[in-house]
Amino acid sequence: MKTEKLNNCKAFQVCFITDDENGKPMCAKTASVTGENIVDAYAAAAEKYGEKQRFNVYPLATLDNPESIIDLAEYARRQFWKWEIRNNNAVLSALNRSEWDTEDETQDAILAMLSALADDTAFCMFDLYRVAFNALASGRDRLFRKSECEYNPAAIFCNPFIDRKQIATFPRLASLFGKATDNADLTEKQRDVIELYQHGITAAAVMERMNITKRAYYKLFYKGLFKILSAAVALDGETLDTFKSSGIDAAAVQDALDTYKRRAAM
Repeated sequence: MKTEKLNNCKAFQVCFITDDENGKPMCAKTASVTGENIVDAYAAAAEKYGEKQRFNVYPLATLDNPESIIDLAEYARRQFWKWEIRNNNAVLSALNRSEWDTEDETQDAILAMLSALADDTAFCMFDLYRVAFNALASGRDRLFRKSECEYNPAAIFCNPFIDRKQIATFPRLASLFGKATDNADLTEKQRDVIELYQHGITAAAVMERMNITKRAYYKLFYKGLFKILSAAVALDGETLDTFKSSGIDAAAVQDALDTYKRRAAM
């Protein structure tokens, strides 16, 4: 099993982030890690360089490996899609994306990265990822201006490309679950279902978007919740101080774990 996993490992680049003189993030230096997926790569980077380091991890893309270009383009497209989901007014735009739209966007990201690499092969993945992400954003921005601003003079006041942040009622508990979500061994689909649920997207819309059945949706949902809550309990320790400070006792936590586990198995 270990040999098989090792053979499935891919190359990733760790980009250590700092701020320039204008306060904008930039890549100060890079390093390499390997992993079966992006989650494994982040875990390997955190273990190797410390969790307090400020870094991003990206699939490593090189001109001599076409598949690696596609991997980074797909990663950028998925991150852009999740960014749109986080925008209250852009939800419909993101959920109405067709299969052909996603294929076109991946190709747009690939072309933008190939153009950048043709000019400079020494691009770090932090900058190359931003090239792909910005290409996708500018494409959607042009579409927004063309379809709305020309026919609706008030469109400027409801531009969907505004990132809104929610304020946590229990910041310590929210921080714990943020770390637990990163540490939980979630599959890609489980993570997508949980993120869409957190942003208020209905189960019906998610099932249509992901092309899955109702049974599959709830199995992914409850299995994901069970993994996240289990990770949060492990991080909080035996005394469950963070849960208790938020008014949640150990019996309630165990009851939730049992419920999620039972529902995931149904």
